Amino acid sequence: MYSLSNIIGNIASGIFSDRKGPFAILVAGLATTGAVLFSYSFADGPYSLLAVRFVHGLAAGLTVPAAFTYLANKTASTKRGKGAAVSGAFVGLAAIIGPAYGAILASRTSVAETMATTGVLLLALAICAFFVLNRKIAKKEAVAEQPLPSPASYATAVCCNLLPAPFS
Repeated sequence: MYSLSNIIGNIASGIFSDRKGPFAILVAGLATTGAVLFSYSFADGPYSLLAVRFVHGLAAGLTVPAAFTYLANKTASTKRGKGAAVSGAFVGLAAIIGPAYGAILASRTSVAETMATTGVLLLALAICAFFVLNRKIAKKEAVAEQPLPSPASYATAVCCNLLPAPFS
């Protein structure tokens, strides 16, 4: 259920990122995903869990395409290969750390508390992204002159992958 709705969220993110720019979609995806994670504690049966998983996948699907679009727009065209390599390395790192983080935290607390903790982290990340990341859509002429994105941009991309990873 999560993966199906995640595909829908990915497609919507791509469409809206092209129309409105990736900043708004990224922040909305992070905030919505963070908020949805709190609803896992209210799932009391299989159908309510399916509904929560569907909404979670849809919201999480908004973040990754917008994060990568943001990174691509902020990377100079002569350094896009390096930028893609670095963001890919962070995705791989997230795939290693995310499940371990989720397992350790869930074994010490509960699944609901793990989801709530991750929700708080995503909401905090959404707030940071709102205030730290540049809201402007990069123009093609300006992209070639810009250096690699800031570490905050990479951290946002990592957290988009790291935090939801244990639960997908």
